[in-house]
Amino acid sequence: MTNITFNNVTNRLKAAGKIKSEADMGNLLGKGQSYVSSRKSKNRPPSLDALTHLAFNLEQDIQEFQDEAREGLASAEEWESASILWDLQNEVFAVIRETVQRDRPEIFDRHPELKRMTSWIKD
Repeated sequence: MTNITFNNVTNRLKAAGKIKSEADMGNLLGKGQSYVSSRKSKNRPPSLDALTHLAFNLEQDIQEFQDEAREGLASAEEWESASILWDLQNEVFAVIRETVQRDRPEIFDRHPELKRMTSWIKD
């Protein structure tokens, strides 16, 4: 099973220039500013809901980058940032898919866009 930790995600999002703090990370996860510190203190990974918010926020950022790249407006730093976000997005989608298939397969029925977005991930 793919494992995702707050530290790993936070460090990568900082490297991509998307966040500066754990509070920013909480907002990106669709949660409050203290979400990350609270979950970390309890030694709990991000929730499925939080990962889903993150996946869709990453998708939006990547789409914006692709639009700029098509227009020839993307800088070298933006290409590097996008590369980090693509890798992270792939990992987040893999964790979501594994979790949903294992624990909550009915979510795919309610959210067909999530099934579509994770369907290419190999078992």
